[in-house]
Amino acid sequence: RPRKTGADAQTHPPRRQGPTQPGGRGKQGDNLHQVVELLSKLVLNHEDSLNTSRLEKGYVIHLSDSPPSGILRQLYTVSEEWHKAREAKTVSETLSLRVVIFGTLVREMVTRLQTLMHDQDAIKKAIDAQIMAGPNGLYFQAWNHDTGRLEPKKDQAPLSATMALKLLKEVPSLLSGDVLRKFHATRKLKSDPPEGGKAVFLIEVGLRGEKAAKLFDTLKTLQGNAVWSLIGGQLRAADLQRRGLAAALQQTLQGRGQLLLVISNVRRPFNFSWLLLPIAAT
Repeated sequence: RPRKTGADAQTHPPRRQGPTQPGGRGKQGDNLHQVVELLSKLVLNHEDSLNTSRLEKGYVIHLSDSPPSGILRQLYTVSEEWHKAREAKTVSETLSLRVVIFGTLVREMVTRLQTLMHDQDAIKKAIDAQIMAGPNGLYFQAWNHDTGRLEPKKDQAPLSATMALKLLKEVPSLLSGDVLRKFHATRKLKSDPPEGGKAVFLIEVGLRGEKAAKLFDTLKTLQGNAVWSLIGGQLRAADLQRRGLAAALQQTLQGRGQLLLVISNVRRPFNFSWLLLPIAAT
């Protein structure tokens, strides 16, 4: 086409060409693409680093709300009451929610264990359910993938109920200062969770002081023990599994395989496969 001159050129300026066209590539788009790629790598690497540090000080509690042992509704109620008391300034500012929730959980375990130990019918049912090994023994359990349930560990002697009760009774006195650094659910608790609903709580114990060491050792002793089934739970050592937002990001990437980024009209496949590889334990 002939080039427009004069008035025509002023009335109809030439169209601007550049990276704003679909499929175009420009420096700004490339830089933004690189930033997203680096941030994605940084986020998951940071999560993996945190998980590695939790191996030395963390535990995970899996809780189910299946009746009659479920405790999630009770924990939600306690949380709501704590928030109301904090707003009304009727509770000490040094009394953290994590201490209140964890303390409630442990005290409920003490109450239920004491009840079990003095109820012969309940003991018989616990033995039939492979929770107890006799009137004063609590099995350590492991998940059987073939049967889809927790079963007694044959290579570990049961823990006496008397010892479990003693350890649990000592826990509330240890929950001071920075001993219990973290205790929270990975998802927000609901006032009316569905029957059989589950929640995962992360525990992080401080690294310094006698009380912190005592709490960590107590949890280590009770790890995997059937005493947690009294509240519909199971205590495990921390692992390298990604949770929360990191898990959601990983799940999204696994579902899509390759994520097609659309940044400033720049379209090209972005390979996230390297992000899906779990970090190796050291």
